[in-house]
Amino acid sequence: MAANKLWFRARRYGWGWVPCSLEGWLVIVAFLAGDIAGTVIFMNRVRAAPEEAGSAAIVFLVWIAALVGALVMICWRTGERPHWNWGKRE
Repeated sequence: MAANKLWFRARRYGWGWVPCSLEGWLVIVAFLAGDIAGTVIFMNRVRAAPEEAGSAAIVFLVWIAALVGALVMICWRTGERPHWNWGKRE
């Protein structure tokens, strides 16, 4: 594997990244799996103990923040540097 292979490229419009390799897509799939798993666990905790919904919500928000932070860190390290794009210039 080449050391400079991009997993994510800069978006054509706006700011951010788009997966451009198998590794990038696997990162996105792992992120979505973690998000779905966290949501299912949160919903089951609230159904089992509605009186503790507040603490379950805090744990859920921390989980989502950790997932988003990890995703941004991976995109930053393996992708192009993001900048605002207005589309392809002709």
